[in-house]
Amino acid sequence: HIPIGLLLVTAFHWWYVFDALYNERSILTTMDITTDGFGFMLAFGDLAWVPFTYSLPARYLADRVIAGDSYGTTPPWLSVASVVLFFAGYSIF
Repeated sequence: HIPIGLLLVTAFHWWYVFDALYNERSILTTMDITTDGFGFMLAFGDLAWVPFTYSLPARYLADRVIAGDSYGTTPPWLSVASVVLFFAGYSIF
């Protein structure tokens, strides 16, 4: 049994990564690439910070369900609110 919260987090991350790879030309013209150059901060962030940040929510939800927490199920209204909030933030960003 895979909880809906874990499926949503995985789908949201997949959508974000797919969009970044599909629109790669626009990523190469962002401020941190054009202005700051490729230095220690960008290399460290790409190799350490980004994988940690993206995997943390899914890891939390997976551990929470395995531990037998009674809050392992997500109410349907919260799932719908999560999808609406994701696409609202996605359209703004």
